[in-house]
Amino acid sequence: MIDILIPAYNSHETIEYTLFSLAYQNIANKLNIYIINDGSKNNYSNFIKFFKKNFNSIQELTLSKNKGPGYARNYGIKNSNSDYIIFIDSDDIISSPFSISNLYNKIIDDANDVVISKIVDETDYGLFELDYSLEYLHGKIYSRNYIMKNNIKFSNTRFAEDIAFNKSIFLQESNISYLNEVTYIWKNNKNSITRRAGNSIVYKYIYEYIYNNLYAIKIALKGKPNIFRISKNIFETLVYFYLCYISYNDVADFKDSYKIILELIDLSIKYPINNYNKNLIIKNKINEFSNEWNIDMFKLINSNISFNDFIKEVKND
Repeated sequence: MIDILIPAYNSHETIEYTLFSLAYQNIANKLNIYIINDGSKNNYSNFIKFFKKNFNSIQELTLSKNKGPGYARNYGIKNSNSDYIIFIDSDDIISSPFSISNLYNKIIDDANDVVISKIVDETDYGLFELDYSLEYLHGKIYSRNYIMKNNIKFSNTRFAEDIAFNKSIFLQESNISYLNEVTYIWKNNKNSITRRAGNSIVYKYIYEYIYNNLYAIKIALKGKPNIFRISKNIFETLVYFYLCYISYNDVADFKDSYKIILELIDLSIKYPINNYNKNLIIKNKINEFSNEWNIDMFKLINSNISFNDFIKEVKND
């Protein structure tokens, strides 16, 4: 059996499409659907009743108030028990009737901890295929045994909580397989938390992004850490924050992040990475960052603040 965990906050206009995409799966009779009602104004009983015959089971788990998707997913994990877990958001869909069975067969055949597939990101500018993201929850199936054994949990932040979860796995000596197909469509819902992450809350997103990377590193170090992956992630997170630092004018808004950055700097000394990989990471991150945040690459490359100067400034502030 496979548990499908769907955190839902006032998702009554979109969740029907999500459930239809699950009902069309060729192994729908092996699916246990959990709608985690994260403090919505109304319940989801009509959807439970309508789709009851389509799955092995479908039920609603109710939280008394809105606590965010990370908390809701942790609650779902705690109150379900199948050997395998798939997360889907209440405004997204599974891409084909064979997507879940292909993920399931892959994790069974390979006897691995996680299987990662490709996903499609629906945007205002069209559909974009994303290859094997290690940050998003989308398009993955997880072994419950691995999650429980290694105490993998979501953080309670509103942004980037999936990074905390996935990287807690990836930064350890975990067994990961890759499925060469699209299984998930990330719909362009303008009202979702991620899609609304515009400039007004960009500093909060940045803070929670680096917080969740540090969260994942600490979880991984308690398990069976992959030291190269951890070293690389520490440096990548520092570079990400450095690019944020030189891209926005009001540097004072980053002060709350300095404590996390200082911890990461200390960890970078303990888990160093060679200069070749450092230069490669900086080059790749500049390219990724300019695309993600629509920042002028020329400005990033020609900043009058070097990475080393940035590190000194944070340490001395």
